[in-house]
Amino acid sequence: LEKLSIQCDRENSFNFQPINIIQNNQTLTVLRITSLKTLTFETVKLIFTNCLELAEVSLKDCGMSDETLSFMCNNLTNKIKKLNLFRITAFDLEDYILEEKHVIALANRCPQLEELDLGGQENVISKVALSTIIEKLQNLVKMRLPNTGQIQFSKLLELRSMPNLKYFWV
Repeated sequence: LEKLSIQCDRENSFNFQPINIIQNNQTLTVLRITSLKTLTFETVKLIFTNCLELAEVSLKDCGMSDETLSFMCNNLTNKIKKLNLFRITAFDLEDYILEEKHVIALANRCPQLEELDLGGQENVISKVALSTIIEKLQNLVKMRLPNTGQIQFSKLLELRSMPNLKYFWV
C-alpha cells in the first residue's frame, strides 16, 4: 500500500486503529487523515517513528495534544514534500494549538517541503515563525498560512525572496 486516506466522523472517531498504517510502513508514501478528533500521542509516535518513506502527510481537522503535535513536528521524516496541518485543534476543543515552536521545528526538520498548509481561521503565525519558513523552506511552491495580522506588511514582502513560491494563501 502506497497511499492511504482515512476520513473520520469527527463525532465518532474513537475507534481509530493505526494497524493499516503500520503494517504498510515500508511502502506508504502518502497518508491523509481527516477529522480525527483524538489523535493520540501513542498513535502519532507509532506512525512517525515507523513510516519513514512518507512524502505527503495531511492531518486536516484533527485533534491532538500539544505534546503530540510537538513530537510529530520534531520526528517527521525529512522526505516529506507535502504537509497539511489545516485546523489542528486540542482534544475535544475548538482551540487551535499550532504555535511558533511547531513551525520552527517543521522548518528545521523538513527542508524539502514543497507544499505547506498551516491554515485555520483562528491560528496566528508569528514573525519569527515566518522568518524561519523564509530562511529554511526555499523549495516551497505552495503555502497557506493562518492569520498574519500580527506581522508587518514589509515582513510579508520578504516572501518574494523564496525562489519557488508560486501559490500563497492567507
